[in-house]
Amino acid sequence: MAVQSDILKPELQVWAATEVTDSDVTVAITQTANKIADWDAVPSIIQHALVVLDDTSTLSADEITAVDAADWDALVTAITAHSDGAMDAGLPAYVNSRINLIVLSTGQVAHN
Repeated sequence: MAVQSDILKPELQVWAATEVTDSDVTVAITQTANKIADWDAVPSIIQHALVVLDDTSTLSADEITAVDAADWDALVTAITAHSDGAMDAGLPAYVNSRINLIVLSTGQVAHN
């Protein structure tokens, strides 16, 4: 499944200082997708989480590496370690909660 713009828009709005437009959503999806080797292989709920994180901060090299390897446990670890001075402290927890909706303890992704 692909990113659902009508769902992503209010997700981005939670963390935005100004109103999020449809154009903003398109740009955010494109900027994140361009950083991932096989964006279409990433489950949509993880795509959403990555777009929110990348739009609010910037994906780290560890996060990109974990996604490219489809290593969701490593992605959760990288997001937990993610920090920049301007980022809301609750953002990594929010993003990880979205990823953990479909990540099993074995690191396998359940179908959504």
